[in-house]
Amino acid sequence: MKKHFLIIALVFCCQFVFSQVNPATKTVPVTSLKLTPIASTKATIIRKDTHTLQTQVAQLNDSVTVLKKELDLLTTSIKDKLDSVGAMSEMEQMMLQQMMERISQAMQTISNMMKKMHDTQMAIIGNLKG
Repeated sequence: MKKHFLIIALVFCCQFVFSQVNPATKTVPVTSLKLTPIASTKATIIRKDTHTLQTQVAQLNDSVTVLKKELDLLTTSIKDKLDSVGAMSEMEQMMLQQMMERISQAMQTISNMMKKMHDTQMAIIGNLKG
């Protein structure tokens, strides 16, 4: 019984101390704002402006949609062209390699012919001397 009495006394003391430190503030009920009516001419102008803005936003959204579709088509087209260029590039590389091999063979043939001509000329000169 003494424990309960001490707890109750402690609660009342704490409540008294806290009420002195931080006194209870009175709350004021929130009142609704007083709305003043807008003049009919201003309301008409606001409605027209709002309608105009809504129309412009709708047009802008349509334009953005069209631009997005065009960009998608362009990116697809560019990717296709890059793929075809890559394929053509491989074919061109193969043709270039073949042409380089032919040029190398021709240069080798010309080099061999020049060497034989030189050897022949040296043989002729050697025969004339000797």
